Amino acid sequence: MDPMENSWELSKENVQPLRQGRKIANLTAALQPVNGQEGGLTRVQQEKQAFEAELRMYSGDDPFSVWDRYIKWTEQNFPKGGKDGSLSTLLERCLLFFKDDKRYSNDHRYLQAWIKFAGMTNQPVDIYNFLHDQAIGAQVSLFWEAWAWELEQEGDTKKADAVYMEGIQKQAQPVELLVRKQKEFQARVARATLEGGVPQQSAGMSGTEAQRVTLGGLRGQGKKHQAPVSRTGASTKVYSTGLGVKPCAPPQVGQAFSVFSEDNPQDQVIPAPTGEWTNPPLPRVTSRENTHKPGKWTEAKIEG
Repeated sequence: MDPMENSWELSKENVQPLRQGRKIANLTAALQPVNGQEGGLTRVQQEKQAFEAELRMYSGDDPFSVWDRYIKWTEQNFPKGGKDGSLSTLLERCLLFFKDDKRYSNDHRYLQAWIKFAGMTNQPVDIYNFLHDQAIGAQVSLFWEAWAWELEQEGDTKKADAVYMEGIQKQAQPVELLVRKQKEFQARVARATLEGGVPQQSAGMSGTEAQRVTLGGLRGQGKKHQAPVSRTGASTKVYSTGLGVKPCAPPQVGQAFSVFSEDNPQDQVIPAPTGEWTNPPLPRVTSRENTHKPGKWTEAKIEG
């Protein structure tokens, strides 16, 4: 067996899968034990320093491009979930640096960084509330889909549907995708209501660009985020989307699902953006960066 291949086989249980896959050469280098190399820096340390220097010295017209490459490099080269490479810290630095830069309000790369960070926190909905208040991602359908998806996990189906509707009304692009996602969401909730709150896996739920790997049924459900004591029935049913695999909180017993309607003022459950929420709720969240379950290696993508 090739030495590189053998190193990968021995270490793969320590590697977190990424939606976009990992390069085998990066994995092998990252998994090698650090021997100090006679006091010198490892390749990864040198590249990390190079990124930090580029952040300080960049003078081009797209400063986010450096951060974007740095984030992706960190994901590839710190495969144990990002703790060693401080992925959450890097994301937080990036997001705070650009939060007032209107050039990137609807940039897919910037939005993806926010979604990645939200996926590492215990209060992701707070992140989306802030983004909505600041009109970050308002023209991108991925923002509305990701926000609605998080609300669905908390069992707040009314607000989730309202989020889809607002995104469609704002013609977030591609709006056709958002319309389809809303219909799939409504079908899931209607089916769960008819079947006593047990969600079924939807074969039509295609992936988005967001990456989320979660702890499954151990994640707290409902507004108090309490983990279920008995993980049976609905608490163990999961479905897969581009945003990850998570338990779907069932609708409350006896509560009929009603589709959001712009004609009903009482259904206006999303406050209008005011721009007053100037600081993102970063200090109040706890990172789940290194607590995710490893995925199946048959499903993880490895690039040569």
